[in-house]
This record gives sequence, C-alpha cells and structure tokens, in this order.
Amino acid sequence: MSWSDLFEVSASPMPAPGRIGLPGHVAPVEGEALLSWVAAISAVLGMTPRVFCRDALHIDARQNPGWWRRPASVTLERIGSLTGLDLDHLAGMTLDGWAVAPGDDDPDRFAAKRWTSGTDGRKRLARMDVCTLCLAEARRPHLRLNWTLGWTGACPCHGTVLTSRCPSCGTRLKLRGLNASEPIDLRCGRCDAVLSDTQNIPAHPAVLALQAALIAGKHSGTVILPGIGALDWPTAMALADVLLAMVWTRRPKKKRDHWAPRQRDRLFAAIGSDMGMAVGAWERIPWKENYGGLLLLAWLFGDLDQRLPRAIATLRTPRLEGLLGPFTDFDEPTRDRLRAILSAARSRSPQGRRAWKPWLDGLVAADLREQAARERYRHRRQRLRALAELRDGASVEAVAALVGVDIKTIYRWLHRGAADGLEAALERPTGKPALTSAQAEALGKWIALDHRHQNRKAVLKRARETLGIDINGDAATKLVVKHRKPKRGKRCRLWAPKYGPRRGAGSTHDPAPGP
Repeated sequence: MSWSDLFEVSASPMPAPGRIGLPGHVAPVEGEALLSWVAAISAVLGMTPRVFCRDALHIDARQNPGWWRRPASVTLERIGSLTGLDLDHLAGMTLDGWAVAPGDDDPDRFAAKRWTSGTDGRKRLARMDVCTLCLAEARRPHLRLNWTLGWTGACPCHGTVLTSRCPSCGTRLKLRGLNASEPIDLRCGRCDAVLSDTQNIPAHPAVLALQAALIAGKHSGTVILPGIGALDWPTAMALADVLLAMVWTRRPKKKRDHWAPRQRDRLFAAIGSDMGMAVGAWERIPWKENYGGLLLLAWLFGDLDQRLPRAIATLRTPRLEGLLGPFTDFDEPTRDRLRAILSAARSRSPQGRRAWKPWLDGLVAADLREQAARERYRHRRQRLRALAELRDGASVEAVAALVGVDIKTIYRWLHRGAADGLEAALERPTGKPALTSAQAEALGKWIALDHRHQNRKAVLKRARETLGIDINGDAATKLVVKHRKPKRGKRCRLWAPKYGPRRGAGSTHDPAPGP
C-alpha cells in the first residue's frame, strides 16, 4: 500500500522561479488546521511531522509544540515557497489575527476539570474533541481549525455534540501525532478503534448559537452575547470563567462539599426544564465536558438577571464579591465590567411567605401531570399532583385536603422547590447524602444484572463513579439484599410491600362480655 492510497495526493504546484519545491503535495481542505495539513504532507514524504518541521521549515516542534497556531510570517513564507500555496490561504489555516486571552486555547477550556483538577492537569496538548460525522464524510480525514480552539463542544455542520471518548473502550481521546513525534492517527490510542463509528448526540440550538457567537468574537475581537451586548474577547472569557467556576469549584470541608453533587443535579434538572428538554434528558448531557459548559453558559445568558440568582440559590455559592475573589489575576477595569454585568448576583432571593410564587408561576400544570403519570414512586406522584393543582389556581388548603397532607407540608414543598428546584420539592430530604429514587432504581437494576455486582464494595464503587456521591456501607448493603439474585425456588421483590403490625395470636371473641 502506498501513501497515495491513504491521502489525496496531487501534483505539486509549480514553485516560483529560483525556489525549490517539495517532491509531494497534499491539497488542503476547507477549514483544516495547519497542524493537520503539515502532518498529512509529512506522511506523504515518509517523515514524521517533527522531522519535517525541523528539516524543511526550520522549526523545533519539541521546544514550541504550538507553533502552528500563530506562526511567524517568515514561516508562512517558507511554507508558501515550498508548496506554492497562497499566503492568505495558509494564514486562514491558523489563528493568526484572532483575539487572544490568557489560556483561551487550552484543551477542555470550558470543562469541569479546569476547576476540579490541579494546574498541571489542565494543559494536555493531545486532548481534542472531534466530530465523527465530519471524519467519516471527508475524503481525507483531517482536524478542523475550530476543534483546536479548546472550548468548542458542538459541530455546526451536523448539529451534533463533539466526541471526547472512544466509542469502544470509553477512554478519553488522545490523538497520537499532536506532539509531532508521529503522523496523526484518528484512532483510539488504547484499543485502536475507528473514531468515525461513534453514535452522535444532537446538540441544543442554544449551544450552537452561543458557540457561533464566540467563534465570531474570537475572530473579530468583539463578542455579542444575547442579553448582555458587545464585550471584548478577554472580558467574555473572564465572564465565562467566573460563571463556570461558580458551578464546579470545590468548597472547603466546613462548607459541606458532599452536598455539591446533589445541588448540581438540581440545577441541571432545572436547566433541562427551562431549555425544553424531555423529562430525564438532562441526565444524558455530558455536563463535565466542553458541551456541558457551553450549555450552562447558554442557559445563564438567556436571562442572566433571573437565572444567576437561581443558580446561586441552588448551589448555595457566594455572591458577587465571593465569585470574583478567587480570580486574583483580573485587573481592576475587568473587575468593574464584570461587577456591572453580574449585578444580579448582588440581590438575594425574595423572602417571606409568598417567596415561592414566582417559581410556581414558571411551572406548567400539563407537564407536571404528564410527569406524574410516568413516576413510579407514590410520594413523587403526590407532590407533582399537588403542584399541578396549585398552578391551576387551587388554594393551599384545598390541595392539602386533596392529597391528604397538612397545610404546613404543602408550604414546605413550595419553599423547598423555590430554593433548590423541582427535584428538591419531589425528594425526601435526609440529614446525610442519600440516593434519590431514580438513583436507587438505577443501582438496583445494575446489581440485578450480574452476580459480580452483588457485593457492597462494588456498589460503593459504582455509586462513586457513575453518580459522583459516596454512600455509606449500610445503604449499599440494603441495596444488595433487596436486588440480588434470589436463591432457587424463592421470589425476589424489588419493591417489597409494607406490612402493618401483626395481630396477636388466638381468638378475638370475648366469651364473657361483662355484666
């Protein structure tokens, strides 16, 4: 097999008189990054990208691995003299002339790991999200320039979420060749699976619109955000950092950090409801990836004055000055602009007996009844029915009598929902981090699938990896006992009925009724 069978090879354009050209040529693809094209042409010439950059372009890729983002004019002129390509075409394959902000090109720029991991774990040059449909449809698979920005999470051509994990083994994608030591291989570095076989998730239109605005803003230097207006690029990135840090930054132990996963789930469920997603669809969103960060920002920018206080109340984070405090590298003009934009963070949630009224007005009675019809658990159906009746205009006293609870209980549900979202109103609070009904059901089904899952250590590990919470050993043991495979001849009930107190043995007939 020759290199011409793998790449689109054509005759090299005639170089200018008096200049030496390359013995092979690869035609650039529209929207391709210079890194990808250099890797392709070095493969045609039988060289590694590092050797090609050193011998042909006089660039030490080991000392400057990101040279292709903003190469010097002398480098572009030398590439043009060797390949015959126009300088404007070469400049369009780079980020030359685009706006710059500190760290805006880092991989996983909008991902959760930027705030949950150390500084050394943020810079991973081999990390990049790709669109598998673009790779499958292209005549020559290549890396697009938009994918190299570090914070993109959706493909504007196909309207899908970019892939960050291998479809076969689930490991994080680290494309071999981005370090210039070998040709770029668009396969999984662990199991060698083809990346174009991944199933694609549709991206939300709000994410596509926000990402397009950010790309245009980075190219021009001015970002136009909905509801906020025009911002220069450094201020826009600083605003995104403050809002994402509000969601993902770890808290001290005395601030009850073990509550944070449940509070984030309540926020994500509220975002899914506001963005028109189906019930439970928010659980399939990759919130910790770039796409999840873009979705969070799109939701906040949709109505910043109303949604920022809601997010602060749900997550129980500090307010304006507390949000800006960790960012010591911001200059004073940037802080003043952010204070003006985030002025909604100064106001507190409404207090008093009717503080839940704005939250209740934002619910839809038909959606609540539809969700109640699909719920398995009685207490969740009961509360959804009560909220639907209240939304239709029924009084609290009438609803309490209808569902069979005390009036104070109805008010407790309302205040809890107004503070932490609908899921908080539907769940039964406990003093320790506990599983929700949906989480317990998911773990129970997982335990029943395989005999190897039916031990306490496996359940604790599963809850930590998939749900992000640490449950106690007694809760894990109860789940194993309830959902494990029964012995032969015995029946296992996933939801055992509750029995009342046993009656005493003997007859209840009184032979001597008395005088």
